[in-house]
Amino acid sequence: CSIDEFEEALICLTKGDYRIERWTRIGIQTRDRMLRATSEIFIGEYAREMMSRHILALSGGEREEQKCSGILVASGAGSTGWYDSAIRYLVPDGAPYSSQSTELRYLVTEPYRGKFSGLRFLNGEVSPGQPLELTILSDSQPVIALDSFKRFPLARGERLRIAPSRVPLNVLQVGE
Repeated sequence: CSIDEFEEALICLTKGDYRIERWTRIGIQTRDRMLRATSEIFIGEYAREMMSRHILALSGGEREEQKCSGILVASGAGSTGWYDSAIRYLVPDGAPYSSQSTELRYLVTEPYRGKFSGLRFLNGEVSPGQPLELTILSDSQPVIALDSFKRFPLARGERLRIAPSRVPLNVLQVGE
């Protein structure tokens, strides 16, 4: 609520007129730490004009080497922002979904489709117990950006495991 609605929100809270929503966050296991994001993560080159390379592995054992400008992974909370704009080359009307959905969705951005590269895994879902794994092949300045806010360097050969976090973001909704 805004400052103008603060008194009203306080009254709702004291009356018990609220609910707590459990928003799914993104969990990312790197070589040395566990990271979490609320909306989206971007994995690619620090300079977006550079070619990003990685091996994308799905939980069923399917793997694909990809060249692109990067990969986005969004939670429901992030599905109305960058992800929604970026996926329109595949889904013209966008693809937002609930902030409380337990799944994540991934999207390969600006995929390179050369004569010998037919990419199959441009987008998909990441469910609890079905992680998405990336092996970084970029050799310039690969990074992971969390919620377009915080950036961490990655190394060539580094492996990332991405899945819905077991720790949700509890969001207080008042007076609804």
